[in-house]
Amino acid sequence: MQPEISDRCASDMAFAHNLMGRWLNSIYLQAPHIKPADEKGFARYTPGWAEQQTGLLGLMEANISQHEAFHDGLDAFKVHIDNLLSGQANYEGLEIVALADAFLPALMTYLVDEVPTIQGLRK
Repeated sequence: MQPEISDRCASDMAFAHNLMGRWLNSIYLQAPHIKPADEKGFARYTPGWAEQQTGLLGLMEANISQHEAFHDGLDAFKVHIDNLLSGQANYEGLEIVALADAFLPALMTYLVDEVPTIQGLRK
C-alpha cells in the first residue's frame, strides 16, 4: 500500500525541519566558542539557515500566526549576521545565542505543528 501523498509531504517536511533544527543547533552551540580568526567564516555559515526559514512565509494558512511569532526575531538574526559580514558589527557569540533565544521557542512550535498540518491535506 502506497502512503498518502500528504504523509509523504509531511515526512519530507519533517526531514527538512530536522535539518533546519540541527543547523540552528550547531550555530547556537558553537557561537560562543568561535575564535576571532573564524568569525567571518562562521558568520557566512549562518545565513543559509535563515534563508531557508524566510522561504516558508505563508506556506500554510493555519501556520501563519505561528510564523509571525518568530518572523521578527528571525529578521533581527539575519540583520545581525549581515552586519557581521559587512563589518558593521563585531562578533559576539553570546549575542548570536541571545538573538536565537528570541525566536527559537516560537520557531520550534511552528516546525512541530506544521507536519500534522501537511498530513491534514489528505482531507
